[in-house]
Amino acid sequence: MPKQLYIPLPCAEARRKMVLRELGKVTSDLSPADLDKVMAKTDGYSGSDMRNLIQEACQGPIRTAVAQRGELVTGLLDKDLRPVRLKDFQHAAKAQRASVTAEEITRYEEYNERHGAKYVLGQQEGRDCEESDEDW
Repeated sequence: MPKQLYIPLPCAEARRKMVLRELGKVTSDLSPADLDKVMAKTDGYSGSDMRNLIQEACQGPIRTAVAQRGELVTGLLDKDLRPVRLKDFQHAAKAQRASVTAEEITRYEEYNERHGAKYVLGQQEGRDCEESDEDW
């Protein structure tokens, strides 16, 4: 039988690393305070939610260029695009909300507590199950 593992939502530091990793591929002018705001607003986002949010935010400079240049965007270069800004994340958040509710997280955690795979400390110490003092 396969094990069932509960993987919790990414913490603020994990979400920050996701954003920074993707923003390293484009020009951005987000300050540390801007990043803090993005982390606060994305509490409860899954990894998939974050990926979609970041991709949507990174489209902001392209949308601006299309609005300004119209059909002349075919020869557009990276240097022609403005940096990604906090406003891009604000607009992206309207399109990408958290896909998991607090109630669902509670349900998953309760299920995991009852049925999820557990790490057995005795196995880590090199002890066999037969040596366990646990009376089951």
